Amino acid sequence: MTRKILPLLCLFLLAHQAVLFAQPLNMDTAVHPLELKLFKYDPKGQPNGKGLLNITKVAQVKDTAYYFCKGLSIYSPAIVQVAAKDKTSPLQVSLHKWNWKTASRQGTTDGKGLWAEKFKTENDFGIMVVARNKPAVYNLYVWVGEDVKLPVPSDFKTPDPSDKGKGGSFLKKNMLYIIIGLLAAALIVVLIKKRKK
Repeated sequence: MTRKILPLLCLFLLAHQAVLFAQPLNMDTAVHPLELKLFKYDPKGQPNGKGLLNITKVAQVKDTAYYFCKGLSIYSPAIVQVAAKDKTSPLQVSLHKWNWKTASRQGTTDGKGLWAEKFKTENDFGIMVVARNKPAVYNLYVWVGEDVKLPVPSDFKTPDPSDKGKGGSFLKKNMLYIIIGLLAAALIVVLIKKRKK
């Protein structure tokens, strides 16, 4: 009996893991978000605008729409922007990392009909848009910049030409600490000898 149950249990666990990985952000299987594919973007004359971009025009007829992007790097800046056609009918926008219930960032398109957020994250994230009045017409922009390349300082310093023949700069800078350390060691040795007597 256990020989039959064990393979079935293993098969069930593997299938469950496959469903979890198929869903972005380990989200609820009842939600079917639309993937926003990012395409290479290289504007001429604007080196800071290079990266990946998605522009999606939406006419939302449901109360809530779900989107997701994947393949982001923590070293790349990301911007999500929602521009509503009807500025008098606000849209609720929220960004999600782990599930659809907890928003990482949120806001509304009140007033100017625009909501934007700049952030950094790793791998994937979700976008949820809630519309009171339908159909809600808006543009959804996602831009992911190129990885920021930070200069990494070398662990090795180039020798100072003025130190040539005078000994290393380490001894010069730390001579006082070396003398204090030697005196403290000598004092400890004297105290130990006195206790032994």
